[in-house]
Amino acid sequence: MRRTLPFLLLLAAVLPQPSGAATCGGGRFLVQDSPIIGAVSTPTEDAIVVDGVQVSLEAGVGTCSPATGKLKRTKNGLNVRVRWPACPGITGAVRIKAHIDKACGAMKGMVSAGKPRRHKPFVARLSRCGDGIVDLGAGEGCEPPDTASCNSDCEEVDCGDHCTCPAGRTSCNGKCVNLQTDSLNCGRCTARCSAAQHSKPICSVGKCSSVCESADFKDCNGIAEDGCEAALLIDPLNCGECGHECPGGPNAAPACIDGQCALKCDNGFGDCNTTVDDGCETAVDTIDHCGRCDRECPSGENVVAPLCTGGTCSVQCPTELFTTACGRNCVNIDSDARYCGGCGHPCLTGESCVTGQCVCPAPRVECPSACADLMSDALNCGGCGHHCGLGEYCSDGQCTCQPDRKSCSGQCINPDTDNKNCGGCGRLCGSGETCSAGRCVCAEGNRECSGTCVNTDTDARNCGQCGNVCESNTICQNGKCVCEPSPPKRVCSGACVDLDNSTANCGRCGNICEGAALCIGGACKCPSPLRKKCSGVCVNLQTDRRNCGNCGKTCGSGEICLGGHCR
Repeated sequence: MRRTLPFLLLLAAVLPQPSGAATCGGGRFLVQDSPIIGAVSTPTEDAIVVDGVQVSLEAGVGTCSPATGKLKRTKNGLNVRVRWPACPGITGAVRIKAHIDKACGAMKGMVSAGKPRRHKPFVARLSRCGDGIVDLGAGEGCEPPDTASCNSDCEEVDCGDHCTCPAGRTSCNGKCVNLQTDSLNCGRCTARCSAAQHSKPICSVGKCSSVCESADFKDCNGIAEDGCEAALLIDPLNCGECGHECPGGPNAAPACIDGQCALKCDNGFGDCNTTVDDGCETAVDTIDHCGRCDRECPSGENVVAPLCTGGTCSVQCPTELFTTACGRNCVNIDSDARYCGGCGHPCLTGESCVTGQCVCPAPRVECPSACADLMSDALNCGGCGHHCGLGEYCSDGQCTCQPDRKSCSGQCINPDTDNKNCGGCGRLCGSGETCSAGRCVCAEGNRECSGTCVNTDTDARNCGQCGNVCESNTICQNGKCVCEPSPPKRVCSGACVDLDNSTANCGRCGNICEGAALCIGGACKCPSPLRKKCSGVCVNLQTDRRNCGNCGKTCGSGEICLGGHCR
């Protein structure tokens, strides 16, 4: 069945939607004057495929793998910009800058490719069943649809032994096919085109050929039977492009990594100076470079000499006493409490190692976590698991306050720094104070004013200095009295006023709203739609005898203004 792309829903989710923008998403567009790049012509049209934000180019020289494009919706359609770093058969990058119309029917733009850069305008039409073009890449098998041999999805239907094929098509096994382009019936019925490794078959002018499946492979030896045999990303004989052979070096074989030449060091050697010219110059079986360039074998306790064996560091130990190698150290497992009886067998804190056995010597006691002295161990004071509290230590099996601490309400505190017990139990420092050397003093940034510690940067009763009181509706900020920030106010004649609503300071200081005008949003306005400002005064044009219906229209003697008319 004809393949369709899920681009419309995806683009609706990922692309920005400006006001009035068109809803065109993308699709599969067939280039009208193929080939769009290169010089290889095939019986099928080149195609530009916009699928979500991924854009691919199917050309006669091969397929430019999907790349992330820059897509922007406009009121007139969709702008598309995309760059492929590499495409089959092209030296250098390939770029497309194009626009898809609002109806999603056509794409117009410019393609630039190669070195030196070549530019070519192009037009491409949206591929759909019934457009008169058999789009094999979209899964179409025939055109036009709704005929005896071609259904509404542009799929060939079996017409048995009595096919009546249109001009240019031949009946093969119950289907009408084009022997010039059908890879299953190329030149004659049942003549199936095949392809070798990393290539795909095509039928052109009734003859089979093939193209490489991607830009990562290429036919460098010109032998059709082995297809696109060169893997340009890893082949040291064709690294990045055909014929680009990577050099080796001393103690190294040539290698190709991601299309760039590199070295594959022989066993036991490394490229430690990262200079390709001298190959893998360093032996990596020494204590300075053991197994790799950056591994140096260290020497530990009681070691005769560090060793490097098979790329792994070890140590040579003495033949007597410290005879066992544990990591980088040579130890005596009969007496070393860290390795008692063997590597990885440490004794508990306080235990000793005697003839390879951990023992807890008297008067210490074996507790779950340590061999403890119950008379002095703060974690096992007077008994296993009895922890002394903060500021306490264990003395004669009893938890006692440390010499610089004092017991207050059952807790050991520091009277020099404790705000709740400053200089003695129960002496509480006030707001803004801190305990220093056993005395309550003003905390950093505060100042004493009338016996109280205040912050003169923010205290409205002592703003900037002691006794400087801020007026009503003002606050102290950075040591200065300023108007409150909400709603926005400004100082006018020494008072904080709201310029949006003050009739005496409407919009700016000193701007007075005269007559019955009110200050609304910083502008003097008449309070009712029936009122209008005439000569700077708000009047009612419906009833004012001197401004009846319009400013300056005066009613005569004995007349009144009613409904904007003199009567």
